[in-house]
Amino acid sequence: MRRTEIVFALVAAILIAFFGFADRIFPRAEVDEAPAGAGRFLSSGWYCPVPTGEGFNSQVATTNLGDEPVRVRRWSIAGSQRSSYQAAEVAPRTRSTVAVSDLGLPDAAAVVEVFGAQSTTDSMTISDNAGLTASRCSVQPSDRWYFSVASTARGLDTYLLVANPFAEEAVLRIRIITADRDVVPARLSDHVIPPLSQTPIFLAEFFEETESFGLEVQATQGRVVVARHTRVEARDGRRGMFSDVGIREPSPRWFFAAGEVPSEGNEFAVITNPGERESLVQFIIQTETEQLSPPELAELPIPAGRQVVVRLADFLPRGFIHGMTISSVNAVPFVAERLIYFGGATRGAESAFGSPALGTRFVTSVGTPIGGVERLAIVNHSTSQAVIRIVLITPDGETVPPGLEAVQVGAGRRATVDVTPFLGGGMATAVIEALSGEIVVERIVSLGGSVNDFSTQAAQPLE
Repeated sequence: MRRTEIVFALVAAILIAFFGFADRIFPRAEVDEAPAGAGRFLSSGWYCPVPTGEGFNSQVATTNLGDEPVRVRRWSIAGSQRSSYQAAEVAPRTRSTVAVSDLGLPDAAAVVEVFGAQSTTDSMTISDNAGLTASRCSVQPSDRWYFSVASTARGLDTYLLVANPFAEEAVLRIRIITADRDVVPARLSDHVIPPLSQTPIFLAEFFEETESFGLEVQATQGRVVVARHTRVEARDGRRGMFSDVGIREPSPRWFFAAGEVPSEGNEFAVITNPGERESLVQFIIQTETEQLSPPELAELPIPAGRQVVVRLADFLPRGFIHGMTISSVNAVPFVAERLIYFGGATRGAESAFGSPALGTRFVTSVGTPIGGVERLAIVNHSTSQAVIRIVLITPDGETVPPGLEAVQVGAGRRATVDVTPFLGGGMATAVIEALSGEIVVERIVSLGGSVNDFSTQAAQPLE
């Protein structure tokens, strides 16, 4: 053989060996082919880690936002196995809900595939003993997830719920970022997640008692979906629970619509900088009548690899209801969450991400299976008045109730819309459309009785 032929043969052999190795190492999602003659084909998969255990009742709701029927396929994963598929058809502009326990496996994460139109899926969990929480579902697994709120203090039990939807195991490296250090505990440097499973990681088993820290969860092998679940039962009277899927990357700005400095309890802005450069952040506060910027929070330093907790009662009066924008004045991205504890008769605990971007259309679930009060917080970030239309989508179709067709929100102001009277005790998906202006939206649901908790959830932008 000539020298060029020998070199070509060696290169081909090396490439074949590499791709064969990569095929065994890197997980592949199962992809359905487009049905013949179906025209434009759209497929989306939603992954929903949910809290599990006795007394926890979780459900996932999928909404068809398009004008054609869609095919939905649901299943669950747990214990390295996948449940059987449950297929259904969802009519245009309607909503379909299923209990996670009905998908066939205990202590499982839910997976929802939608074929044929734009859709959205989210989850809700209710427990008489622990409270209420609503969460986003993720549209895709990732190799990196971030959180700003976590704890191993007594009475603040934080779990990571790791869903691995693939047939290969994943390996995690979990970095803990506190106010004064940045560490990867030895037992969290190479943590194996079985295939086709939802694995809870109780952080107090791996890291010493610490009141507050942020997290970077990196999949060094495979891809996963990671949610954080915290159950609060502290000795100082704090009660409740909160869950949410993490974010896949930091952002240089975060927009929050639903904020309140409680008369009893506390509200915090919790900021984590996982990067290698200091971030200088600025707070801007929006109310129904004004927009303000506390001078002490004009250039707050967030050191590289550190977490900073801001108690908002130190800068805003008690009982103050507001929206909030946290942005980096030096363009260094960060992770931010709002954490609220209510005391007194209105018990509750909640942490939620804001939105990293403004938009003109947002979507979120509203209502619960057991009633409660449901409100939408809307902040108008435009320089002129915004006009908002709110569409409610139920299992029976969509409607724009009188009073929700043209909600006015002033420039740089916040408004709260009580949608409880329009739900009739049921549940719906709300599509919030800015007919003028750019906005950000968050839902607030409150329950009394034996649950006595509340939940907030950033509405998801629609393109």
